[in-house]
Amino acid sequence: MSLLFPQIVSTKKGDGKTYRYLHIVESYRDGKILKKRRITSLVNIDECSEKEIEQIILNLKLNSLLQTRVLGSLNDLDPK
Repeated sequence: MSLLFPQIVSTKKGDGKTYRYLHIVESYRDGKILKKRRITSLVNIDECSEKEIEQIILNLKLNSLLQTRVLGSLNDLDPK
C-alpha cells in the first residue's frame, strides 16, 4: 500500500538562489525499506501566498487524494 502526501521541498539551483516547491509525494515499501518518490511538483510556493498554499493542500485532502501528513511546514513559506 502506498500513501500520498504533500511535501515542501527546497532546491538550490546553480544560480545560487533557493526555490521552494509543493510536491505530491508517494510513500511506499520496497521489501523492508520505506521509500518515497515525487509524483508531481504542483507549484513554486514563492509565487503563492500562505493562504493559497493552505487552500491547495486542503482541497487535495478534501478530494481524498492525500493523507493528512505534511512534510515541511508553513514556516518554510517565510522568505529566506
